[in-house]
Amino acid sequence: MDIVFLGTGTGIPSVHRGSPSLLVQHNRTSILVDSGPGALRQLAGAGLSFDRLDCLLYTHLHPDHTLDLVSYLFAACNKKAFTRSSPVRIVGPEGFLEFYQHLRRAFGRFVEPPEEIVTVAESLLKNRELDLPDLGISTFPTPHTPESRGYLFRSNPGLSLAVTGDTGY
Repeated sequence: MDIVFLGTGTGIPSVHRGSPSLLVQHNRTSILVDSGPGALRQLAGAGLSFDRLDCLLYTHLHPDHTLDLVSYLFAACNKKAFTRSSPVRIVGPEGFLEFYQHLRRAFGRFVEPPEEIVTVAESLLKNRELDLPDLGISTFPTPHTPESRGYLFRSNPGLSLAVTGDTGY
């Protein structure tokens, strides 16, 4: 399992640290956790195209964790640039579907890629788990906002990673 810190900063802009975003790669699976402003540019700088992501996960809905979602959705609407053959999953905590509907009302068709290539969901699945090839993901609550979620990644042979986003003790 490889981890690339694309941004470790806060909501206060800094020339030295990007906004929160983390790339998790395992075998051929690539997952972006949070996408603060500039995350997609940092992703490109790390050598990975936005259309190679298999999943985008959001820990909570603060702007410093979500603003590049608009850029991602806008780019995914470009059929020449977004060449995926399998759908990408975009998943967030409770309230994420309503958040996405607000983005759609604000930006319309510019953030509405075809449903067969981008799926948007809330909280993963009913059992709070998501299975990707060779990688299981479950969620857990974190003390930041009422909807804040952390993600636990599990792979074979027994590697695990917990990502919390913002949190208290």
